[in-house]
Amino acid sequence: MWDWNHVPIFWIVIGIIAVAGIIFRFLEQLSRDRTIRTLAEKGQAIPPELVRGDVQNCCRRRYRGSLRGGLILMAVGAGLTLMSWQGHSDFGDAHVYWLPGVGAIPFLIGVALVIAGLLERNQPLPPKSE
Repeated sequence: MWDWNHVPIFWIVIGIIAVAGIIFRFLEQLSRDRTIRTLAEKGQAIPPELVRGDVQNCCRRRYRGSLRGGLILMAVGAGLTLMSWQGHSDFGDAHVYWLPGVGAIPFLIGVALVIAGLLERNQPLPPKSE
């Protein structure tokens, strides 16, 4: 049966994962800034890709990220639906018939991301700047 005492642990783990992602993104930006500062102190040319990012790879990453994120959300939505739809929707005395529908939210967001990724794939890449 469902143990409601473990629900706060679930949200704490989700919070830790989110904070870790923010910290790693910050550390990546900090490393990029240190590299630019070191190049500037030595009088070397700073590559424009380092300052504004590589436009070609950025567009490809965005396309792949949309598809990957969409597929992951679709899998999470299907998993939530299957997990909560175990043949019964009985939590003690309360009958929770809407619970399997909760999985539809991430599933449909995933569908939208996959569609957006497929539409981005067909757009031409921006020209390389010299």
